[in-house]
Formats: sequence, C-alpha cells, structure tokens
Amino acid sequence: MSKVKVLRIRKIQNTLKFSIKNGFLLYLPYEKRNIAKENGFKFLKSKKAWQVQNYINAYKIINSNQDIQISIQLKNFFNFYGENIWKNVKKIRHALIKIREKCDYAQLEDNRGFSQADKKIGRELILKPKWDNFDILRAAWIVYLHRRQVKEIFRD
Repeated sequence: MSKVKVLRIRKIQNTLKFSIKNGFLLYLPYEKRNIAKENGFKFLKSKKAWQVQNYINAYKIINSNQDIQISIQLKNFFNFYGENIWKNVKKIRHALIKIREKCDYAQLEDNRGFSQADKKIGRELILKPKWDNFDILRAAWIVYLHRRQVKEIFRD
C-alpha cells in the first residue's frame, strides 16, 4: 500500500497577536493583505504573518477593522494605555524600575518583580538610555503584565 500525503488547508483568520520578541503579528488571508500594507505592517516569512513594532499602527488597525480578532488580554492592553502610549512613557520607565526593585528572584515572595520570561528584556530596557518604538512597546507590555505591582504609578 502506498502512503497518501494529506494536505491540511488551514483557514487563516483575521487575528492580531502580540509577541515580546516580534511585536504585533497580524494573521490575514492573502486577499486582505492590503489592510496590513496600508497600516505599515511588513510581511515576516518565518511567522507567515504581518509584523509591526509600533503601538499606534496596531491600535489604528484594531479600531478601523471590526473583523480582526484579538485576545481578551490584548484588548485589555489597548484599553489600559488608550490611544496614545507616548504620554505614558515616563510612567512606564518608572514602573519598570519599580518592578526591578521588587524583584527577589522568587526567593522570598512570589509574584514580585519580573517573571522568568521577561526578566532579561526588562533589565535590558532599564539600562537603555533611549527607547525606540519597539522598546516602548515591549516595556509597556511588561508593565501591563505586572500592573498589580505598580498600580500606584498609573492612578489618575
């Protein structure tokens, strides 16, 4: 008997995801690629997705296209910072420093400081004197994940 190779055809949904290493990844079918191009996304072959490392472009595409799906966590991330992340950069940097100060490497207390997944990036960002768009985005994501530790900074 010969083996028959079965090809799976995967339906690509209109989905926006976030990765600390790659930024925002937009998964779109081929027919809708113009949506990504118009909003400043570039195609990332390795992920088979459209990539953008800018908060504002991702925020715009979510608000202008109702058919793009996002996770509840990503929706809450956008709601936490609102339309303009730039007004929170000083708060984000201050919060990142506070998170580092509270970090005891899970020796005495759990849920204090950075998590295992983001400690290296968090420390690198603190040491950088100037942040680009992607640095701001990654720092904002880390602060959002640890927002309970720095809630006093974001009270308005």
